[in-house]
Amino acid sequence: MLNPIAMPQLLADKSVIIVEDEMLIAMNVEQVAHDLGAHDVQVLRVRDALRHMLENVVSPDICIVDYRSANGERRDVAEFFSSSAGKLIVMTTDGDPDKDPLVANADAMLRKPFGNEEIAQAFRDALGARSNDV
Repeated sequence: MLNPIAMPQLLADKSVIIVEDEMLIAMNVEQVAHDLGAHDVQVLRVRDALRHMLENVVSPDICIVDYRSANGERRDVAEFFSSSAGKLIVMTTDGDPDKDPLVANADAMLRKPFGNEEIAQAFRDALGARSNDV
């Protein structure tokens, strides 16, 4: 069992963007990112994330996108961040997301519903951290 509080250095000096329209989910992920030491965490709606992509030269270290394959804007956001130097974590409720190459090639996947431990594990997976690294 992972305890996000027990590994506060995992996201030290990392920036995180969370693209999620459901505020309770976004706040939960944001809190775990802060607990893990992220220095800059932004919660953006899809349209704000698209605007961020166009206006900012610097990409975040980690982007978490609530991904729905039927939604073209979410796909655009996920594709943009997957082609950047940052890590992409895809949140999904899809039954078989591996059929989508974009999702299958993400650095980590976070299946809804999830708790704090699963969020922390997704960050670890995206960064390639081993249990003795933190």
